[in-house]
Amino acid sequence: MRTLHSTTRMTSLLVALFAVFGIALSASATIHPLAGNARFQAGEGFPYPISFIPAPDGAIFPVTGAVITQTGSDPMALRVPVEAMKSAKTPAVVPVYNTNPALFQIFTSVTMTFPSAGATNQTWSAGGRTGASTVSYCPGQTVTPTGNPGCASGLAGPHPGVKGIMVYTKTSNQFGGPIRSRYNGVASVALVSATGAPCAGCVALMAGLSPLPTAPGGPGGPFGPAFNSTGGAPSPGRLTVTVTANGLITNAMVTPSGLPGIPNPGTTFRAPWTTGMLSISQPSALGGAQVFTLTGSDARVSGVGSISLVAGGLGNRTITGPFGARGWMNLTIGSPLGALPSMTAPGLAALTGLLGLTAAYGIKRRRK
Repeated sequence: MRTLHSTTRMTSLLVALFAVFGIALSASATIHPLAGNARFQAGEGFPYPISFIPAPDGAIFPVTGAVITQTGSDPMALRVPVEAMKSAKTPAVVPVYNTNPALFQIFTSVTMTFPSAGATNQTWSAGGRTGASTVSYCPGQTVTPTGNPGCASGLAGPHPGVKGIMVYTKTSNQFGGPIRSRYNGVASVALVSATGAPCAGCVALMAGLSPLPTAPGGPGGPFGPAFNSTGGAPSPGRLTVTVTANGLITNAMVTPSGLPGIPNPGTTFRAPWTTGMLSISQPSALGGAQVFTLTGSDARVSGVGSISLVAGGLGNRTITGPFGARGWMNLTIGSPLGALPSMTAPGLAALTGLLGLTAAYGIKRRRK
């Protein structure tokens, strides 16, 4: 009877052990292949990195073999590994005279990575977009986890240099979060001459808006804080140019002065990613008020399918003026490649306790 009783006790412990272990394994993260693209854009005519693909598609793509992990039930939380998406370094020029009369064109070799290396937040989730169901935000305001600063208009915000307003509106799950990107490279603009465009033999002054190396870039961070860029002084800084009607420089010679260009420092504010609706208004832009409305979507079923997130930003540069910025993430999540077991703290404690009881009981049996 003693042997039968001992065997029964051991069996009960093992059954409990495997039950807890099974519960622990049931809470798992699935691994999925990642496809799609991303796009960032400032104002009407400056996508970065420069791309002539129509919005909302862009030139930032998943790296080879990129995967993501998802947890929970629909809408599943989505975690993106750092630097899962990057753009190629492709120097390019885009004419912007028709949308900003202060500029002929922009030259840039800016590259983007997403999420940024060392990012502390890499997850989008239901309720992950900070703030209340509706958030009316102006630069310089604070947004609490469930609050709404309630900015009244694009000219009412507290920041002295950056105006504008962003309105986030929940559509279903307030899905999103403040994942950041980074940019690298240089950028400069050719300021218009007194004659405007088109012109031949006119002088363009070069202004630098070079980002700091691996600086936080593009919409997608938390509401505030501000990011300040000092710009740079391009050399050569003054060019005798021939310019088309839309601002494209087709011929350029360095002027005899040889003087350097001028910096174009600026301040920008960013806001989170969301699958909801976003309205961005910059009433002070030099080419006229900029108003953008974007809406994300989530068509995943059990984590598989397409998801589109949008994010906003507002900024102002000393020379080229105020602007509204926005970003798009257009992602396709493939079928699961496998699962990563995970365990909650209570499950781990229970499993550890049962393992200890099993070991202790085995020692006691051997001593007998």
